Amino acid sequence: MVRQLTVFCFAVVLARAEVHAPSFGWVHYPDGNVRPVLGLPGAFVLGDVSIHGVTQASFSKQGGLLASASRLMLMAPDGTIQGDFQTSEARPVVNIGDDPLSAIAWLPSTHEIVYQSADVPLVSVIVQDPLPGEVSSIERRAGKAILHLGTTGADLMNALVSLDSGQLLSWQTAPAFETPSSRYAKVLGIDSKESQSLHVEAIGSGWVHVWQNGVGRQWAVNSNAEPAVFELPAGGAK
Repeated sequence: MVRQLTVFCFAVVLARAEVHAPSFGWVHYPDGNVRPVLGLPGAFVLGDVSIHGVTQASFSKQGGLLASASRLMLMAPDGTIQGDFQTSEARPVVNIGDDPLSAIAWLPSTHEIVYQSADVPLVSVIVQDPLPGEVSSIERRAGKAILHLGTTGADLMNALVSLDSGQLLSWQTAPAFETPSSRYAKVLGIDSKESQSLHVEAIGSGWVHVWQNGVGRQWAVNSNAEPAVFELPAGGAK
């Protein structure tokens, strides 16, 4: 009882004085709002809406890479927008890692990679060669992009693309892996048939945000070998 009261009191204090609460990370809610998550696991509160109209997002300690209906946005750790890239891509694939200059995105309709530059916040290069599959995720490694193609079975491949020229340098068959939606469906006790309705986005520092289509609940899940699950507050506009 004492422990429960302590956690409750801590959450009340955070809600009344968000400015002093420890920052946990950023979350993109299904309503398109991006909000800071404050507090500690088990006692989360939400800060005010920072950005509206976001369709895809990835966060890390470097900030975030966000997509809306009209542009990509590079977000600093404090929530300010450092730069943007105009695009009406309907299904962008975005990612930002913990390393500097790691923000990168794939725009399938224009066959274009958008990435963070030391000189300009976001620049692009068109991939000159056809890719042997659909891009499911992307990451940056030095001056190259690694595009992960396919989702399951024998169609899994990794393509290495030069960010200087857009040339496809190599591609190879990738080992089979469990998709994030399948993995976190198991963690949350959701039927495997419903795993495709799960959305998984990086919060940063080893945590991911998981939600399910048509279900109002949101979860923060530690992505370690033994995941810890904490429910996030509802993300209605504030």
